Amino acid sequence: YCVHAGAGDFSLGSSVTIPAGTTLPTDGSHCVAVSGTEDTLLEGDEAFGARISGTDQSAVVSVGASDTATVTITDNDAGEVEVAAASVGITEGGAAGSVCVVLTGTTGSPTELANALAVSVTSVLNAEAGAGDFSLGSSVTIPAGTTLPTDGSHCVAVSGTEDTFLEGDEAFGARITGTDQNSVVSVGASDTATVTITDNDAGEVEVAAASVGVTEGGAAGSSVCGIDGNNWLSY
Repeated sequence: YCVHAGAGDFSLGSSVTIPAGTTLPTDGSHCVAVSGTEDTLLEGDEAFGARISGTDQSAVVSVGASDTATVTITDNDAGEVEVAAASVGITEGGAAGSVCVVLTGTTGSPTELANALAVSVTSVLNAEAGAGDFSLGSSVTIPAGTTLPTDGSHCVAVSGTEDTFLEGDEAFGARITGTDQNSVVSVGASDTATVTITDNDAGEVEVAAASVGVTEGGAAGSSVCGIDGNNWLSY
């Protein structure tokens, strides 16, 4: 019977013969062969049960409680996920951008993803952008049946939060932290995209007065002042 594996994923013998004259208890050397079928699916390990269903001498030889062995097929295919682009640009208060991921096969040359893959993404803060300066999706799903390598169309949304600060452009990291199939899909070296938020606020500075008078050897006059849109600045 199948737990995860399908009938086409393995080959299992159907009968084993214990010869006449065999000493009891037997030594465990009477077996059926079992093998895993080669494929190009990125699917992870699979399991199924090999169960004793009966004997041809059921009147005297019954099937005991330990009637099933769980057979695990270790997948010989592996892949890795990375960001599709190292840098992403968005505008404060503007349309959302995208941080996209790419899934490629690394071992066994898999060509298709067997089961839907969830990729986790988190932000990496720095001295420029804070958590309140943006919104970033936390997970992207690559559907089952997707051809490998993927085309970079599987993305999380990212947007810059509108504010009234004159602060200049800010940047933060969007990092892949893992997948829900870590046993077969690892995170590659290119795990982080730098997201730059372009500030949509601007100001200007001017002199407060076109002329200033002072007396030679006299007291200092007023500083030349300006305004940047929000605050007076002294020079």
